Amino acid sequence: MKWVVGAAIPALHIASVPTAGMKLVAALMNDPNPIHLDPAAVRALGLGDRLVNQGPITISYLQTMLARAVGDAGRIVSFKARFVANVFAGDRVDCVGTVDAVDGGAGLASILCQATVDGRPVVLATATIRLPRDDEA
Repeated sequence: MKWVVGAAIPALHIASVPTAGMKLVAALMNDPNPIHLDPAAVRALGLGDRLVNQGPITISYLQTMLARAVGDAGRIVSFKARFVANVFAGDRVDCVGTVDAVDGGAGLASILCQATVDGRPVVLATATIRLPRDDEA
């Protein structure tokens, strides 16, 4: 991949957000919020019948996309995200990123990322990545 301003990094598509991941993450994070575990709690809030995905799972989709593009998750130097909508069980999540700036001298690039569901943004993020050297290809 050419790391130049405006270049798109390879997208990541999650065909259907699984509920099993939500239950596991809730247990690992000791997250008692019932919207991740109980459809009745989601209904009571007027959000429909499907469980709400945890933000960290959606963030992991974007970070996986970045790690694949740059070859190693350890190359993600910084990552800042803003949640703008919920992601629900069964949603298709599309993750895309575009190179926003390149500092060749420092070997860094800034990437604008977003996760969308049905074309609407659910997470907006910026990341700084350490670029691979030519001899690492």
